[in-house]
Amino acid sequence: MKHLTTFFLILLFPLTLFANEPQWKKFTHESTVLIAHVDLTNIDIAKTIQNNRPIVDTLLKALPGEPQDVRSLIAAGELGKQYLIRTLGIQEAYVVIDLQMVNTVPGMPIMILPQTGKINGETLRSAIALALPQDFIKVVNSRNNEFVLLYPTVDEPDRWLDRLLPPISVERSDFAEAFAAVEDAPIKIVAALPEFVRKVVRDTAPRLPAPAQELDIATLLTETRWTAIGIDPAKPAVHVTVATTSELAAAQVQRSFQEALAIFIKKGIEELEVLPENFSAKQSLLPTLKEREDRIRALLIPQPEGKNLVLHWEQPQFAEAVDIVMPIVAEETEQLHKNQHRNVCTNKMRSFLLACHNYLDCHGQLPPPFTVDANGKPLHSWRVLILPYMEHEALYQQIRLNEPWDSEHNKQFHDKMPIYFRCLASTLGNPNRDTVYCMVVGNETIGVPNGKGLLFSQITDGSSNTILLTERKTPVCWMEPVDILQEHAYLGVNQHEFGIGSEHPGGVTIGIADGSTRFMSENVSLKMLKAFLTKAGGETVNREDMRSFFGSVR
Repeated sequence: MKHLTTFFLILLFPLTLFANEPQWKKFTHESTVLIAHVDLTNIDIAKTIQNNRPIVDTLLKALPGEPQDVRSLIAAGELGKQYLIRTLGIQEAYVVIDLQMVNTVPGMPIMILPQTGKINGETLRSAIALALPQDFIKVVNSRNNEFVLLYPTVDEPDRWLDRLLPPISVERSDFAEAFAAVEDAPIKIVAALPEFVRKVVRDTAPRLPAPAQELDIATLLTETRWTAIGIDPAKPAVHVTVATTSELAAAQVQRSFQEALAIFIKKGIEELEVLPENFSAKQSLLPTLKEREDRIRALLIPQPEGKNLVLHWEQPQFAEAVDIVMPIVAEETEQLHKNQHRNVCTNKMRSFLLACHNYLDCHGQLPPPFTVDANGKPLHSWRVLILPYMEHEALYQQIRLNEPWDSEHNKQFHDKMPIYFRCLASTLGNPNRDTVYCMVVGNETIGVPNGKGLLFSQITDGSSNTILLTERKTPVCWMEPVDILQEHAYLGVNQHEFGIGSEHPGGVTIGIADGSTRFMSENVSLKMLKAFLTKAGGETVNREDMRSFFGSVR
């Protein structure tokens, strides 16, 4: 009996080792280049937010809207974590990039979720369907039901399972060493080039394009065995190890890092220096790059430790990085918000143009800038006239068109402005009643002030060369028959308080009579501006000059 027990122990010992085998080993092939692992159960949300307050506070200030309370942020983070763990059953996740998948899914990684009691493909499909377009990601259970895989949309994803999860994985000592270097971190990112790729790089000695043509990319790739990054956001701490083939190689790889960073900083300085002096990006970023170049190098360049290069960040390094990087992040975030506002404004302008064209189809003419009574007194703006073509028929029916816009009856609708007419970039006026979207009114423009709409045949300069709608520097009540006078528009963009203008950086959104939209530079020449405002001026528009003043046609 004793011998039988010993026999079974010997037999089961290899199986015990296999059962305790790290999950990542099941994804390693000869062509694997990256494996990332996130252990959600070991990420402390409260400590992550509390111990990164300088970063969190800076980001919160950069976000639009009302300032966020840190306690509510922690609560939201905890709620999100519990949703992933308890509802979806996702306790950990791997992301794998494998060269054999590149031809099928160029540049796209595969997410692998170890199977738990709750997780299943159907649960994930339902959750993903709420957040992503249909079929953007396919959810597939592995054949042994050990993993759930999230694929980018590909044909027949099942046929790639054997490639990504073969019955027998390939032993990769480089990945084993790399994971061992960051084994305690809840977030791990490990990368290593397969030997056959390193051989190709050695044989071909590739060069990067300018301005990095002098960078020795071949040495960097062939002398680096693996790179491991361990992240513990709760401390916070980041540990980076770059393993090379020798101490000499470590020095060469470090030199490549230094040269790459120098090229990046030099290129950044050159691009900032050519910007106009009033650009906020130049004012905030240029001094940082020039005055703190040495500290940036010290923070980002790993230091030699034998054959390895090591970089370790804890609280002091994070505090210094925040001091250097966060002004850049705040600047980029602000610019992103401005661009989003501009994109929203462009979409709204496109909706107005479509409504004007639908009005034309029904009435045989474009909407006039305003309607008039029997004595020629303005009554209602074109904005009221297009309501039925913007899904606001009910509001349109309540307005008395035979009474002035500010009659006792019609006053009740002043603060019921449809949200379409509110420009997000505008900080002036009452957001419930004032708009900046206007016509230019004058005998030479589309907005002839006679209470009658224009025929397309009267736009002899061509509908693609004539402005129909634009933005006004100061807003007006959306129902008021007031727009932009021709004489004010001819002064230029942002040159008169009642003229063409906006709070978008650098210019103004315009709607062309052919239904397209453009962003017009505030530096547009008066000659070019007038050429686009007149409907029958006969001006010759030079296409090259036009490209220099207008953004792309939308």
